[in-house]
Amino acid sequence: DVKALELASGRDLWRASTGLTLSGGPGAGEGLVVAGASSGDLVAIDAQTGTERWRAAVGGEVLAAPVVSGGLVIVRTVDGRLRALRTGDGTEAWNYEQQVPRLTLRGNGAPVISGDMIIAGFDNGKVIALSLATGELLWTATVTPPHGRTELERLVDIDSPVRVAEQDVFVVGYQGRVAMLALDSGQIWWGRDLSSHRGLVADDAYLYVTTADSVVVALRRRDGTEVWRQDQLLRRSITAPALVGDTLV
Repeated sequence: DVKALELASGRDLWRASTGLTLSGGPGAGEGLVVAGASSGDLVAIDAQTGTERWRAAVGGEVLAAPVVSGGLVIVRTVDGRLRALRTGDGTEAWNYEQQVPRLTLRGNGAPVISGDMIIAGFDNGKVIALSLATGELLWTATVTPPHGRTELERLVDIDSPVRVAEQDVFVVGYQGRVAMLALDSGQIWWGRDLSSHRGLVADDAYLYVTTADSVVVALRRRDGTEVWRQDQLLRRSITAPALVGDTLV
């Protein structure tokens, strides 16, 4: 089921039964609430009434929240594809594919929209930027190339969303690096060895990362220098950090 609640009171506004095993989302925008299923189906619901508007088959399991912008629903599937569906009827506008390694972590980072560009990380350690309107490839950057002799050692998944701050893109991968990229070209300005599949957040001066073993690390945004680390929650499977004022949650 998908449920809408009033933000101020928590009162139920509507509830929609989809009959699907929902595994990704919901994502909301432009009057739609969209969720994906492990069966490879995507369902779009009217944000005001809870009425189903359409559903579409996207060909792969959906583990990340879809994003809605520019008259399109962008969905990432586990088969290494980004698909754009029209908000009006769910028909496909474009799709883009990256090769998926034989062994990957279970999970995908939701794509991120910045202006007329969509940015996403993939299981092969690459970050790509596409034109939102056409799906044309604008740039690609290899944050961490696979290395090692075994399939386990070669895991370099980017399974958390990138963060865009002004003209910078911040990304972190599993058994890889945290890096700062140029938004317009994908050029890597700096990189530092760090492993995370949970995620990161940035403010004006610092970057905060939850590592794969649940250590929270603060890095200087301009050059990646470590400022502090907090290991009191080691191996507790904590989430990506969120900023609330001067507090990291």
